[in-house]
Amino acid sequence: MIIEKVVDLIKYYNDRVDNGTPIKNAMRATVARGIRKGIIIKRPCLKCRRKADVEAHHPTPGQPLEIVWLCTKHHTEIHNYAYTKAWIEKQSVKII
Repeated sequence: MIIEKVVDLIKYYNDRVDNGTPIKNAMRATVARGIRKGIIIKRPCLKCRRKADVEAHHPTPGQPLEIVWLCTKHHTEIHNYAYTKAWIEKQSVKII
């Protein structure tokens, strides 16, 4: 059952992109929909483990379900960092 829900979420994303929605907006809408439907669950911040005010960060544009959860402070920090993947590797954690 969960596989069907994930497939539906990916179809939702693809439909948005196919209809001309910018990728960034389609990714946001897809994550919001996934959270509302219980398919995506917010996790603590990858860096500080804070549970409040976490935001979805997508290390790879166009991959709406590849999510790194970050608090607002660290999400801002990562966007100010030139190389997202290098920042994550610097944290010495493995993305699952």
